[in-house]
Amino acid sequence: MLQSSIYPMHIIDTDSVKQFIRLAATDWTWLLQRIESEDGRLRFPPFVNRAIANLKIESYPLLYENEAAIGLIVFRAFLTHDEMVELNTELTDQSPEQRGETLLEMVDALSQFDGVFEIPKSPAEEKRQLVAYNSMSKKDQADGVKLAQHLWMGVLAGFFQNLSVMVHGEKLTSLLPKLKRER
Repeated sequence: MLQSSIYPMHIIDTDSVKQFIRLAATDWTWLLQRIESEDGRLRFPPFVNRAIANLKIESYPLLYENEAAIGLIVFRAFLTHDEMVELNTELTDQSPEQRGETLLEMVDALSQFDGVFEIPKSPAEEKRQLVAYNSMSKKDQADGVKLAQHLWMGVLAGFFQNLSVMVHGEKLTSLLPKLKRER
């Protein structure tokens, strides 16, 4: 298992953080609007619930036990263990500005998967995605599921991590140890 010495996102420069949030804001805004439309109750849209169940990622909240795990989960879909160790070494030697630039380059590289990881915003879009998935070979389906599992877990954990900062002024990864101590 990779050590959790990879730098968490708060070790990047403020401009990169702002740019990252702007990039993520579209899907986060859509998801938050759907959640808020449920009479003030925190409920995912049905598609998100189905995705969580179908991908068997109900345990994604465990990522809050280790902040580095939230960032690492996405890269596990693309990088081998050795590549992740190499990335960790590279990030360790970088300044906050360089780490921010590296993060934004990685996010840009992930944009090539926009068609793979796009939250369907209507039943018709969900149906199109299902038809596309069913037309894939079994190997491509398995690879797609692995990719989707890692991306969904990272996006959900990152979304709620940032939502927690907006609502509570503190990340879930720092609130969780406090809650455990209180028990």
